[in-house]
Amino acid sequence: MMSQSAYASKFLAAWRTRAATRAGVRRYTYPMLLVVTVCLLAGGAAQLVYENDRANLGARVESMLATNARLLGLWSGEQQRRAERIAHLPEALSLARPLLLAPGQPLPDGEAVARFERWATPVLQSNGYLGYVLATPELKVVASELPGRIGHALLPEPSQAARRALQEGSAASPPYPAPKPTRDPWGMLVDLPFQVVCVRLLDAGRAIGVLCLRLDPGAVMLPIIAAGQFGRTGELYAIDAQGRLVSPSRFGPELEAKGRLAPGAASMLNVFARVPGQTGQNGGKDGPLTLVAERLLRDHASVLAYDYTDYRGLPAAGAGIWVPGLEMGLIVEQDMGEAFAPYLFTRNVLAALTAIILLLIGTATWIARRDGRRLAESQERMRAMLEHSPASCRSRTAITSCWHSTRPCRRCWARARGRCSAAPAGFSATGRTPPGRAGRWRRA
Repeated sequence: MMSQSAYASKFLAAWRTRAATRAGVRRYTYPMLLVVTVCLLAGGAAQLVYENDRANLGARVESMLATNARLLGLWSGEQQRRAERIAHLPEALSLARPLLLAPGQPLPDGEAVARFERWATPVLQSNGYLGYVLATPELKVVASELPGRIGHALLPEPSQAARRALQEGSAASPPYPAPKPTRDPWGMLVDLPFQVVCVRLLDAGRAIGVLCLRLDPGAVMLPIIAAGQFGRTGELYAIDAQGRLVSPSRFGPELEAKGRLAPGAASMLNVFARVPGQTGQNGGKDGPLTLVAERLLRDHASVLAYDYTDYRGLPAAGAGIWVPGLEMGLIVEQDMGEAFAPYLFTRNVLAALTAIILLLIGTATWIARRDGRRLAESQERMRAMLEHSPASCRSRTAITSCWHSTRPCRRCWARARGRCSAAPAGFSATGRTPPGRAGRWRRA
């Protein structure tokens, strides 16, 4: 009998433990599910905002690149057509033929060069050109506004444009460093970048040479590129086949402060679209090409990328497009912090709201837990009181009439004393409260 009673007590205790554990699990399950739901909703909303900002940024920069590339393409085509008109003049061919068909002379005839110079100078200046180069199909200079270049081979940059002109009829080059300081239209000696448009010279349907006319890149091309700046860090710049910037950078003072530029040097033609190396010197020549520049030079196709390191060493979002008429690429970039400023603001707001909601959930859970603990303590006191009360007061009728709370009052006991044979703890048989406890119960 005792063993059965002990077994029943153990079973009852285990059942109560499992019930309490299940109640605790249920108590915290719903708050945890609510926390997970709030976090998922906040993360999903932030991701939607990011994708929307990313799509808008990509469409904006690609539209800007397409517009500027089209403008530069139109300008390049107009320069090529103008150069072709000049090359097709009868005087051009008649004066260039003796220079281009001279049999194996190391230097062309000086008088023939002077005659070509007297004809070319006013014609070219009236059309906005700053100089010229007349070269053979082997790209040897036979006449130039720079006498020191006569008899030498063309520089690498105009050589590429000359080869394309011999094949296609005409071509333009990107800006490149001048071989020596030259005089501007006002007669001042300056170190201006060179840019040429080359056209093929035909004699009886056979190419006998190429005429390259020197442009001023600061007249049209560079203002078009400079107009592409936007915001605090948005920049449009051009690069050649080597990844060298052939337009000024808006961050010249910053590059100079970092040691990427010599004091007072221009950023154009002295900075490369490369990730700065350990030293950051030499205009960034010691680092790899930026992600956009590398893909642009490799594929000659449109490129769009996010969160890569630009030529300043900062994370950026950018896009690039190749301009075949000028054999150069256009790149637009903006710092990630500015490009995704709406997303970052929304993300911070969502994070703050999520933190507040989680704090409220935690506070409500703690309050519910505290109130549940107090209720359990009150129920335990009631249970203990009932277990230690006389048997005659344990019936449902007696309990209902004698106690309406965990602390029975004097009036309740006085009303029920006729039914109960004994007084509960703290009461006398006459229904009067002991003197020592009267004040304490009254305060309670």
